[in-house]
Amino acid sequence: MPDITEADKPLRLADAIYRDILDNDYLKELYDKILRCYTIRRFGKGQDIPTETEKIDALRFADILSKSVFSDDSEIHKSLAQEIVTILDFLFPNDEDVSFYAGSVLTNTANFRGRDILSPDYKGSSLFERLYSELMKEYLEVPGDEEKHFFRSQKQVYDHFNDQSFSYSGPTSMGKSFVMQTFIRNQVMADKGSNFAILVPTKALINEVTSELTKALKGFFTEKDYRIVTSAGAVVLKDYHHFIFIMTPERMAYLLTLYSNMPLDYIFIDEAHKISSKDSRSAFYYSVVEKLSARQTKPKFIFASPNIPNPEIYLQLIPDSVEVEKNKLSTNYTPVSQMKILVDINRGEVKYYDSIRRCLTYAAKLDPNEGFYDLIRKLGEGSKNLIYCHSKARVTEYAQRLADMMPPLNDPDLDALSDEIKDVVYDDYYLAKTIKKGIAYHMGYLPAALRLRVEELFRQEKKIHTIVCTSTLLEGVNLPADNLFVTHYMNGRNELDEVSFKNLLGRVGRIQYNLYGNVYLMTLEKDADSQKYVEMLQKAVPEQELSVSRALTKHQKKKIVESLIQGNMELDKTSTQNQNEYSLMRKIAVMLLRSILNNKDSRIRKEFGDYLTEEAVSKIKTAFDGKEQSLEDLNVTLDQSERLYLAIKEGLRYPKVNAYGYVSNIELMGFLEKLGEIFNWEKYERSLIGNKDDNGEHPVLKRHAVSLSKWFKGMSIQEMIKDSIDYKKTSGQKVYMPDHSREDYRDCPEHNNQIAADVLSEINDVILFSFSNYFMAFSSAYKDFIGQEAFGNDWYEYVEYGSVNPLTIMLQRNGFSREAATYITDNRNKYVKDTLDGQRLRRSLLDCEKTTVQREAQLIEISMPELYLKSQE
Repeated sequence: MPDITEADKPLRLADAIYRDILDNDYLKELYDKILRCYTIRRFGKGQDIPTETEKIDALRFADILSKSVFSDDSEIHKSLAQEIVTILDFLFPNDEDVSFYAGSVLTNTANFRGRDILSPDYKGSSLFERLYSELMKEYLEVPGDEEKHFFRSQKQVYDHFNDQSFSYSGPTSMGKSFVMQTFIRNQVMADKGSNFAILVPTKALINEVTSELTKALKGFFTEKDYRIVTSAGAVVLKDYHHFIFIMTPERMAYLLTLYSNMPLDYIFIDEAHKISSKDSRSAFYYSVVEKLSARQTKPKFIFASPNIPNPEIYLQLIPDSVEVEKNKLSTNYTPVSQMKILVDINRGEVKYYDSIRRCLTYAAKLDPNEGFYDLIRKLGEGSKNLIYCHSKARVTEYAQRLADMMPPLNDPDLDALSDEIKDVVYDDYYLAKTIKKGIAYHMGYLPAALRLRVEELFRQEKKIHTIVCTSTLLEGVNLPADNLFVTHYMNGRNELDEVSFKNLLGRVGRIQYNLYGNVYLMTLEKDADSQKYVEMLQKAVPEQELSVSRALTKHQKKKIVESLIQGNMELDKTSTQNQNEYSLMRKIAVMLLRSILNNKDSRIRKEFGDYLTEEAVSKIKTAFDGKEQSLEDLNVTLDQSERLYLAIKEGLRYPKVNAYGYVSNIELMGFLEKLGEIFNWEKYERSLIGNKDDNGEHPVLKRHAVSLSKWFKGMSIQEMIKDSIDYKKTSGQKVYMPDHSREDYRDCPEHNNQIAADVLSEINDVILFSFSNYFMAFSSAYKDFIGQEAFGNDWYEYVEYGSVNPLTIMLQRNGFSREAATYITDNRNKYVKDTLDGQRLRRSLLDCEKTTVQREAQLIEISMPELYLKSQE
């Protein structure tokens, strides 16, 4: 019997209906009409609405689209159906026809959360529909919370979490993190006794995820004996508990080095598309997966990404991964819609984006008297707004200008946060002023406790209503809003790529309150090209590649192998590489060598397969025989590691830091210069060491050394900023402005805020990143040399915790931020008691007057109850 081809199969009615439905001219006409009416209404340019016939016909189309099942575009059909009823609900409020059809559409798409908003009383027109609705609600019920329901895609994902490996992607509004947290919570409740890890791309996200998971697991930490761990230095790792690790890939890699036998049952890799980035940090994902894959009992690997079409690509990191097609899910369905509107201020025009015709259409003229800030006020009034900027300078400028146009809200929570910002950062810091007007800004270098408090107050109604931000919003920070104002299509000096752009747009829409949000794409600068936005809207997210595949050319791979054959790890930077790509190349070389010496068939090794002949592998093993242990730290290449071990063997030690955090400036600078030689900062870290001056010294490194000394002493950020301002006043040094110009210091808010920003950036980028990484390498090598797990005068600890005070360090190792730990230490007589079991916190801390400390204390009391006294003493 001959095989039946696709062409021979009988045509189903559904195929006939849905195959070309998006090409239907009448549907296009109706969709265009409702989009135009919506846009005009938003801008106050008229009250035009579809006719009664057009309304009913559009609703019927929506109902048909919502029933799409077999078509490859069924998810697009369902999303379009939701968008149509959502817009019509806006244009025809309290309309019975719209409410009925909305109920039907949202039942068909299984968006029961949305149905509760638009049509809470919907019952269905027939017994079959009502029965289907109840069965679907029962099927999608969130385990452990019968009042909540998954979306279909969430349910599909949840059911795959017990696969050995699984990778999925979906729109930002899909709620990927919610599914993860629900699964972990139910596993904990079921007494599975599993250990979990969640990898997040930035330290900023550690705090957010920790906060959310702590609230979700409230009541179970003691009962089920779980602890959340966010760093390898956590005190609880010394005791027996079940653990939930929430870490960046760098921290997780370090933890796996220190605790190589720590049991781990599930690892969730959030924002997994970072594995495709040519950023050097992507290498740590490979390292973590490689270490865990080598275990006898492997954890279950779950990768979660936004918007990408081929999430299965990340399963390639796992050796011998099978059934890749079964272990992946890519969904386009979104429970909320984004209305995309171009606001071309240069031309004075408003256009709306039609996703069926995939083009912009003219809607109205802008009022010539309305500028950017007027539009933000008008369009964002009474809503939650995000304003994306491509530079930090624009962030503070826009936040200030908007705040100047608005009255204070006289809200006690905002006033309290303003006071705390002054205490933590600086009296005259712009954020302390704008926050009183309900306007905040959000950048990576803000102290974690303040940033988290800003996020919390933004989520609350009638508190912070507008956040101006940089690309930190793209890192997975969960700040859904009603309106997103995109002020440029750039991210720094580069254009937003397709994944980042879609991820950004997905921040709009809050399913708790409505089914849509507005994306206003704005052209503000004279050279801004509105056509760029059109191109970005039209482009589909391309299939992703692993960074190891796209970061290196064939020539570079060949050169790496040739260098390894010669026993050389000092790779040279090519003219086409930026510093980040160069750093990634060096880390890839370390992982390649580690795989070869340990006889592991890693993903990195496969990438070099064309150049790794048996002869080449044999020569590399001979050249690096016995050096496996020197390759554990990805931040350090073998040439650096060998010089480091030799220096330690010859007597190099950290200079002594006394009990007050003081270390001789001469000794400090001498030690840093020695590290610079060992790690070859002249070649690998030009931004850290800087150029030599006429006296042969490194002024940039000297400046960083001064800041490091202050950090050791436990100086607060505010003290460090004031110190820097005073230095500018007395030294005559110029202030470096965002446009790269230099100005003579003036005692004005503009200069003082710029100095504050410089100090915050230096703490974040130099002290807590660069110095931290190199001190970690030194401390690890020294521990190995002396054969001990710990030693006194450990500068890595002093940098990580910003203090030499044992109590301040202990509090941070138990989850407190540096700012909160310092506050408690300064008030130890009030909040700390010495007991036979060690230092414990008094319960009065839970009601302390400092809001951010109080909030941290309450969360840690949930997740670390043993740290507190049991009674009010």
